[in-house]
Amino acid sequence: MAESTPAAAERLTLAAIVDAAAEIVARDGFDGLSMRKLAGHCGVGAMTLYGYVATKDDLLAALADRFLSDVKLPRARGAWDDQVVAVFRSVRSVVLEHPVLIRIVAARRIHGTAAYRGAEIVFRALRTAGLSDEQVISAFNALTSFTVGSAQRDIGIRAAAGAALPGIEALRPDQFGHVIDLAGLLATRDPEQDFEAGLDLLITGIKGWRDA
Repeated sequence: MAESTPAAAERLTLAAIVDAAAEIVARDGFDGLSMRKLAGHCGVGAMTLYGYVATKDDLLAALADRFLSDVKLPRARGAWDDQVVAVFRSVRSVVLEHPVLIRIVAARRIHGTAAYRGAEIVFRALRTAGLSDEQVISAFNALTSFTVGSAQRDIGIRAAAGAALPGIEALRPDQFGHVIDLAGLLATRDPEQDFEAGLDLLITGIKGWRDA
């Protein structure tokens, strides 16, 4: 176990701890992050860290907030749908840059200030669009799930670059005719294009929901 040194303990801040956690995750991946390893990286004992983050979940929440602070937020002007699209485009870019966010948001609620800033813009835009409060929350959840899922799929596609769709050649045409017909298009789609198409589909659905 690392021993805390007075100099290291004096320089320690929550921001420095989160920066160190980000470095470990970038180097060793999500599963490589532990409170013990983080303490050693910071040059302090593990118990010193708990004065800043009570649990690993708190650390991960702070790390997510650090990454989400990179989301580029639109100014509070312009059409409501343009504002919503701008937020979720940027969220996807940040998730692609920091894939560990997928593991974090899948297991816990994100409640940092950075996440709430984006939510504030989206909530305001959806209310401006004329949605009820219940519709605002449903639309926000759908947009968030789609955006994170799209990024996760994109990361998976990049990891399997060049791999053909497994099992397609073994499918029987009389049972999977449509799958076989569309397999080539499915395998060669541009994830960015698909995200834009899906986002447009959701925005169109929100407009129709509002006008129903």
